[in-house]
Amino acid sequence: MRKLFVAALSVVVIGLSACGGSDDPAKSTECKITKFVTSDGKNWTITETSATVGTVTALYDKTSQASNLTVTTLEISSKASITPNNATTAKDYSQAVTYTVTAEDGKTSRVYTVQAQKTTP
Repeated sequence: MRKLFVAALSVVVIGLSACGGSDDPAKSTECKITKFVTSDGKNWTITETSATVGTVTALYDKTSQASNLTVTTLEISSKASITPNNATTAKDYSQAVTYTVTAEDGKTSRVYTVQAQKTTP
């Protein structure tokens, strides 16, 4: 009887220690810009060129048309953050503007270059 009790106790202890996993579930590594719309109504094209680099572009007849725009819609991966986080400040997108999206894990990030492109005649 004593051997049965010790064996049963061992199974319970082993079972409890196996359930002791981490209290902190794995954090997301998603770090994307998923939508980028400017004050002139353009929905910009987003391209991930690698795991750490992306581009956001829109076509303009004259790139100077993109010189004083604010971002009206900026969507990123869930639980990610973006810097700079000042989309309501007008920017000159005729020149390259850089945004960095950092995943929830705080380690994974992607750098996006945002710039207007001139249409070809």
